[in-house]
Amino acid sequence: MQLTDNTLLFYGGLLVAALSIAVMIILLIGFHVKRKKLESKLSDEYGKKEK
Repeated sequence: MQLTDNTLLFYGGLLVAALSIAVMIILLIGFHVKRKKLESKLSDEYGKKEK
C-alpha cells in the first residue's frame, strides 16, 4: 500500500490528536490525585474547609 502525502498527513494528524488526548487524560488523573493529597494535607494542618 502506497501512502500519498494526503493520506500520510491525515493519519499523522489522527495520531497526533490521539496522543494529545492520551496525554491530557494522564495529566488530568495526575492533577486529580495531587489535588486530593494537597486537600488532605491542608485539612490535617488547618482543619476542615468552611463553606
